[in-house]
Amino acid sequence: LLLSLFRAVGMEYKTESAGMFNEGVEHVFEYAALPHRAGQEALLVREGRAFNQLPLLTSQRALAVPGGFSLTGGSVFLSALKPAGDGLFMRLYEGVGKKTPVRIQVPKRFARWAKADGLENPEVFRPLAGALAFELAPFKVQGLLFRP
Repeated sequence: LLLSLFRAVGMEYKTESAGMFNEGVEHVFEYAALPHRAGQEALLVREGRAFNQLPLLTSQRALAVPGGFSLTGGSVFLSALKPAGDGLFMRLYEGVGKKTPVRIQVPKRFARWAKADGLENPEVFRPLAGALAFELAPFKVQGLLFRP
């Protein structure tokens, strides 16, 4: 096992490297190794996210996002789920470079959905009847809006 840590190239024209890279300051890093078989890339992404993202304590208001969603799609990951106006914004991404079918079970209170850009601007809202199914292209990031 070879483990290397490289420092990025300095950008002296913006600032001195010593200040930019905190030279002389102690840094602590955590590493993990996960034995796996070929073809288990989605497992690596899932476990890597779990290792790097500690649980986040939020306010009671932030917990008001409704339950009842379920996502299936082997290499598709949820990266955002948050209130958006009278509805909800969801951001998904395909993490291993494979075209992947996605199925999202949606709570009954949502009757419409639309694809959305990163600024939550919707395309065309369409009727929704409980579940949404589509394919996500390799490494695609997709925003979705759900409305009552």
